[in-house]
Amino acid sequence: MYSSRSIAVCALVLLVYATGAKAALVLESNFNGMSGSQVTGITGGTASLYSSSGTPTIIESTPTLGQDGYLRVSCPAGQKAGVNITPTDASHSIASWYTAGDGVSTQSKFNGGLDFFFRAAESSLNQKRIFDIQNTGGYRIVMQSASSSELYFEMIGQTGAFSGMTKLKGSGTANTAGSLSSFNITSGNTGNFLMAANEIYHIAVHLETDDSGLVHLKLLAAPGTGALDPTDNSQILTHATFQINEATATTGFKSGVFTYGIVGTVSTNARTQDFDAFRIYDSGPTLFGAVPEPTVMLLLGSGLVAIIRRRG
Repeated sequence: MYSSRSIAVCALVLLVYATGAKAALVLESNFNGMSGSQVTGITGGTASLYSSSGTPTIIESTPTLGQDGYLRVSCPAGQKAGVNITPTDASHSIASWYTAGDGVSTQSKFNGGLDFFFRAAESSLNQKRIFDIQNTGGYRIVMQSASSSELYFEMIGQTGAFSGMTKLKGSGTANTAGSLSSFNITSGNTGNFLMAANEIYHIAVHLETDDSGLVHLKLLAAPGTGALDPTDNSQILTHATFQINEATATTGFKSGVFTYGIVGTVSTNARTQDFDAFRIYDSGPTLFGAVPEPTVMLLLGSGLVAIIRRRG
């Protein structure tokens, strides 16, 4: 149940944890706490709290997400909240995924990855949009849901940006009509992977271009806080390949600020969702690492937040 207070505002919780460095890791959001208006524990950039409904408030957050800390976002229907993350520069952003070719002797390539940990309190998960990062004239990536319990990743470019999409595993569709070219890959809403309420999931996207110029895109996920292996078929929900059209591949991915959390406002229901360890890699990692076990937990916030909690 949501009180009259909680339906009037979006609430964010930050708890503390530590994590080690990973190969090819260029940005890591640990959500360690607050220093003035800035979220601490961000490596490769900065972050600040964001809410579309005005002043955020703090709510107590239990149980933990399986390690020392996480970001909790609680929103009324039609609102959005989370953190605005600003990479230090292009090399610490998803712009690092793109290498431009000249269309003659060299080819454009996508190489990189991202991962995060997620949990939703609602039994119906068909109202999530975790990020929507778009670069005008370039490429756009979206992580959301298409139907109840289904995980959905979409890549969008200009007209004719992609061609030859082939699904090697899982679900997905391509769209070449209109002013944009896009395709999505999904976990599907049947089979071995159905997202449930109050369960922790490790989710990742892996991009790698082979020597022939064929881009391999994988959507991975598994319950819990363990590692994800891009070569483990049991953790690969969808594997698709496609070609980049050199004529449209001139701008690449966004290098600036983006919002992470509950970024969609289409929901007709209040939502409480937990997020942790959002990480960007400038090449496809061989392993998306696990989250460490809990050691110390703090409940922190901005000037609008005034609670510090320690375990006994």
